[in-house]
Amino acid sequence: FVPLTKCDLTLVDVRPLDQSVPTSNPEFHPITSILHRTFYYSQSGQMLFTRMLQMLLKQHNLALTTVTGIPMK
Repeated sequence: FVPLTKCDLTLVDVRPLDQSVPTSNPEFHPITSILHRTFYYSQSGQMLFTRMLQMLLKQHNLALTTVTGIPMK
């Protein structure tokens, strides 16, 4: 058993393309000393793919290469 030292809860509010999305940037809110929440808004389709890719790159400290578009450290 290894105790948790950090836990990030990420929520994504996915909306249809015909509904607007709030333009605010995602905010990182501490809930407890080890639990933090981030809330994102996204439209479905291509916008959701782009949002998920941004979250993946940030979570794993990756960057996209301009030549191939492959995530790399």
